[in-house]
Amino acid sequence: MNISILKKAKNIIQERGRDSVEKYTYEMSKITSNSKYIAADSAVRSNTLAISKALSKSEDTRTLEAENAKLITKLAEVKLSLGVPANCYSCVACEDKGTLANGTNCACLTKVYYELSRQISGIAELPQFTFENNSISNIECVQKESLGMLYNSMQNYSEKFPNTSVKNILLTGQVGVGKSCLLSATANDLILRGFSVQYLTAFSLNNLFLKYHTSDAKIRHQYLDSLLTCDLLIIDDLGTEPILKNITLEYLHCVLDERVRKHTMISTNLSINEILIRYRERIASRLTNKYTKIIQLNGTDLRIKK
Repeated sequence: MNISILKKAKNIIQERGRDSVEKYTYEMSKITSNSKYIAADSAVRSNTLAISKALSKSEDTRTLEAENAKLITKLAEVKLSLGVPANCYSCVACEDKGTLANGTNCACLTKVYYELSRQISGIAELPQFTFENNSISNIECVQKESLGMLYNSMQNYSEKFPNTSVKNILLTGQVGVGKSCLLSATANDLILRGFSVQYLTAFSLNNLFLKYHTSDAKIRHQYLDSLLTCDLLIIDDLGTEPILKNITLEYLHCVLDERVRKHTMISTNLSINEILIRYRERIASRLTNKYTKIIQLNGTDLRIKK
């Protein structure tokens, strides 16, 4: 897991804990004079005192302890009926620490980490599409069989990541054949497993290049650093962005060149020949080199079927 993101996730969990304690304390302050609460609380206190006295005399406390459990349950029911939460924690499992007693991360921390990672990666706006919940088997389309096989192949790629025989994947095909959903499933799976992912549409990437090109040299690094260092870079819809003179081709080549031995996934509506014409030999060679697996996905527009 990314240490920086994990720290932010823990801070969020702890902040939730503080809010939960404040809410609990406030709600408790409102019922301290309530007769039902006073009676239920007094019964627990009296029984607890009786248990202590019995223990000091080495007497059998099993009956008192059974009664105590009932009284505590009754007290909890009274508190809930008066609007007080069952306890002062937003997560009972870890008591808002983020980690369990055995030192492992709590499910609440993992969930927040995943949500933060999605935001940082740029895929927060995409559906939380996964390999497990894909609905290809329920959709009648020309590419149903090939797309199903591709999902299995990409799931295998994700499970082996980063120790895969293929570094780069170039998905080509017309609009709506399922490329972006496949990218989303891969990104979500890897993020959930703790890898850093950066997802951008080609248009957004082009805007980053423009900001980098026009910004002060002291702050330029903030625009491209994450693209160069992330475990997986995903560029969606390559070919839909405008070609900006002295920017698009130059910086795209720079990014691809820096990531030649890192993992990169790219989807495009363009054919290999169209890529060569639009981006020229230098970039086309980076997109189709020996480290790249080219996947041609044909079929009908799935978005129309939805």
